[in-house]
Amino acid sequence: MDNEKLFEFMEKMYSEMQQGFKGVNERLDRVEERLDRVEGRLDRVEERLDKVEERLDRVEERLDRVEERLDKIEEGQLLLEKEVAKNTIRIEAIENKIEEMAEIQESHYEQNQRQFEEHTKLVEDRFNVIENVVHVISKDVKEIKNELSEVEIVTKQNTYDISYLKATRTIKG
Repeated sequence: MDNEKLFEFMEKMYSEMQQGFKGVNERLDRVEERLDRVEGRLDRVEERLDKVEERLDRVEERLDRVEERLDKIEEGQLLLEKEVAKNTIRIEAIENKIEEMAEIQESHYEQNQRQFEEHTKLVEDRFNVIENVVHVISKDVKEIKNELSEVEIVTKQNTYDISYLKATRTIKG
């Protein structure tokens, strides 16, 4: 009996183990199903990540192009800054020359103004002298005219006297 009990016990144990294995198998099947679903979801996530990675690659390419453009813009800006600096120096030099020219022009203007005033005074002085001379000459001409009138009168009288004397001499002689 001992063997029989042992056999029954083993059968019972086997049956319970089969039952346990069956439960474990069912649970493992459910775990596998869940893992399959998780794996499917992971595949979809992986696909999405691949798409995201592709998009990131495109974004990186675009960023690289943008960086290249920015580098070119920065180079251009540096060139422009250098040109602006050169032009600033040129403008300052031109401003200095303009200031010098303005000072020279002002000096010439003042000198011309002084010379003009000197010449104007000289012309006025000469005009005054000429005016005085004309006045004196005019006065002298009037006096000469008056004296000429007297000379004419005296000459007429003398001519008359000479004619009279000639006539009296011809009669006497």
